[in-house]
Amino acid sequence: MTSKRMPSRARGLLLAAVMLCILLLGAALPVRADGAYVYDMAGLLRESERQELESRAAEISQRLECGVYIAAVDDYTDYGSGSISTVAESIFQSNGFGLYNDHSGILLLLSIRERDYYVYTHGFATSSISGSAMTRLERSFLDDFRNNDWYNGFRDFLDSCDAALTGSLEEWEASQNQDQGFGFGFSIAVGLVIGCIVALIACSIMKAKMKSVAKARTAQFYAVPGSMDLYESSDVFTHITESRVKIESDSGRSGGGGRPSGGSGGHGGKF
Repeated sequence: MTSKRMPSRARGLLLAAVMLCILLLGAALPVRADGAYVYDMAGLLRESERQELESRAAEISQRLECGVYIAAVDDYTDYGSGSISTVAESIFQSNGFGLYNDHSGILLLLSIRERDYYVYTHGFATSSISGSAMTRLERSFLDDFRNNDWYNGFRDFLDSCDAALTGSLEEWEASQNQDQGFGFGFSIAVGLVIGCIVALIACSIMKAKMKSVAKARTAQFYAVPGSMDLYESSDVFTHITESRVKIESDSGRSGGGGRPSGGSGGHGGKF
């Protein structure tokens, strides 16, 4: 029994194809799977520091239903072409970052070689962190990064994200409660008005039916002579018919739904 060996040229082509697939796979996965929220590809952190930041980011993300991510790389151009903002968006999208219906999340991308950074936001994070809020967020970590204090810079970034997202969420919930309070009061007012109108109509109908009685001095006028003996008569008020309508309201959110969502955005620069 004999076996045929693959020609050396074919083996070379196969090896080249395998290497190309590996390179393409590496480009498609910009960060290694060393965590769900914190990726240190540049080796800036001790493992204990990375794990602490990972736990903090996970707690913020799950509590506020908005993913908070950190990615530190040697050179962002190794993970895509174009500007750092384009690469940050690509990393966010290709890794499936973001939580719940609108994939809410915020990513801090740090590129060490040229000292570039970019903060990419999506969904609820965009509506919460923009303008002056983005400026405050950047100020919280840039002073640390300029001194190469990576751990404290990342920790300040997480704390600032927590404060900004929590504040935005509380403002939104307060506005929802006000709307519910107004809706409840409005429902009561509408119910009272409708009840009064119905009662007025009922009384008017009853009054209209009694007009012929008012024209006679006694009720005996309407009785068949000899059919009854009336010793005492009186008018007794019996009832009022009132109807109320309850207006239902459902403004609660589930899975991040109902919150303001601002698409995508971001800001970056040098540190």
